[in-house]
Amino acid sequence: MVSFFNRFLFFILIVNITSTSYGATDVKQLRISNTANSVRIVLDLTDQAEYKIFTIDNPYRVIIDLKNTHLNTSIAQPDVEKTGIQSIRNGVQDSNNLRIVFDLKQKMTVSSFVLAPEGNNIHRLVLDLKHSKTVQAKSVSQINQGKRDVVIAIDAGHGGTDGGATGKFLKEKDVVLSISKEIKKIIDGVPGYSAFLIRDGDYYIPLDQRPAIAREKKADLFISIHADAFTTPQPRGASVYSLSLRGASGAMAKFIEDSENSADERGGLNLSERSDILVQVLGELTLDATMDAGVDVGEFVLGSLKKGTKMHSSVIQKANFAVLRSPDVPSILIETGFISNPDEEKNLGSAKYRKNLASAIFKGIDRYFQANPIPGTYIAWSLENKNKLIDYTVKSGDTLSGIAYKHRINMSQIKAINHLKSDSLRIGQVLKLPLVSN
Repeated sequence: MVSFFNRFLFFILIVNITSTSYGATDVKQLRISNTANSVRIVLDLTDQAEYKIFTIDNPYRVIIDLKNTHLNTSIAQPDVEKTGIQSIRNGVQDSNNLRIVFDLKQKMTVSSFVLAPEGNNIHRLVLDLKHSKTVQAKSVSQINQGKRDVVIAIDAGHGGTDGGATGKFLKEKDVVLSISKEIKKIIDGVPGYSAFLIRDGDYYIPLDQRPAIAREKKADLFISIHADAFTTPQPRGASVYSLSLRGASGAMAKFIEDSENSADERGGLNLSERSDILVQVLGELTLDATMDAGVDVGEFVLGSLKKGTKMHSSVIQKANFAVLRSPDVPSILIETGFISNPDEEKNLGSAKYRKNLASAIFKGIDRYFQANPIPGTYIAWSLENKNKLIDYTVKSGDTLSGIAYKHRINMSQIKAINHLKSDSLRIGQVLKLPLVSN
C-alpha cells in the first residue's frame, strides 16, 4: 500500500499542464524526432481529447493521461535512440483512460500544444522535451588558442510534413539537408570555424523558430539552404537572397518568397493561433546594419558560386523571407537550383555536385570573414599574427613534414623562411615558423 507521504510527494513532484477538449479518441500514431534543441513527440488522434501532462523526478519521467482514449495496438514502436528517452510504456486506467509514460535518461522540461486537422493531417497533440542544460564542445582552435570560433548556423529548408519543392525523383527537403550536412562537415574541418544544423533530420521547424535558434546559440551568420521549383521546367540556376522588409526585388523573387513563406502552413501549423513575437522585436530594433552585413556576405558567396555554378541571377536578390528576419544575425538564403529543371535535378542528386556547391558556399563565407574579421575570434587573431615568426627547437623524432602538419603550414614555407636546401633536420636546430598559417 502506498503511504500518504508517498502520495503527497508524488503530487509535489508533478507539473500539471492541462488542456480541455472532448470526444472519444484513438491514438493512431506516435512519432518522435530530434530537433536542434529539443525532442518532439507527436500523437496523431482521431478526435479531440482531454489530457494532462506530468513530469516526475527520480527517475525522470514524462506522463501523459488522455481521457476516454485508446491506443491503436498496431502502431509501430518509435525509435528513441539519441532522443534522451530510455523507453516508452502505456497502460489503461478506469477502463477508458490511456496513460503513456516516457522514461527519460536525464531531466527534461516539457511544453505542449494541440493542432487542429489541416490538409491530410488529423488532430495532433505535440510535446517538446528540452534538455535542462546544453553543453557545447570546444573546437580544436578554441582549446589551442583560447579564441572563439566564428559560428555558422545552417538551416536546411522545409522538412517533415513539408517536403518543399519536388522534382521527378527528388524532394527539396532531402537535397538541402544533404547539402547542409556537407557544408557543416567542411566548416568544422577548418580552424577558427564551427557550424551547427538548425535541423539535422526529417522534421519540421516553424520559420520564426529557425532564426531564434541561431540567436540562442550565438551564431555569427545564418544561411538557409533551398532548391526551388517553378511552374515550367525551363528556369535553372542558383540564386543568393538577402532580407528586404520592402518585399521582393523581382517577379521570380516574389514567386519564391511566397513559396518559402507558406512553409509553416505545409508544415501543419495554424498561423492564426501563433503569436509572432519576432514581429514585435523587428518593430523595436534597427535592422539596417544586420541587413547590410547580409548583403555583404551574400556578395562574397555569390562571387564564389559564379566560378563553378550555373547562376539564375548574377546579382543579389532581395525578398522578405520570414526565415531571414533576425534582428542581429546577418542572414542569407541560397537557392541552390531549380529541382523542377530535369538537368538541375540530376545535378542536385549527385553527391559530387552537392560537395562542390558546399565548398563554393564556404569559400564565399570564409572570404567574407577574412575581409571582415570579428574581434576576439581565432580568424581575427590569425590575421593579426600571420606575419609573426616564432622559434621552434627540433626534438628527437621530429621530421620536416611532421612539423609542417602540426603547425598547419607547408614544408616549402619552412624551407624558404629558414633557407633550407633539404628536408634533413638535426636535434637542437632552431627553426623560424609562422605563428599561424598564411
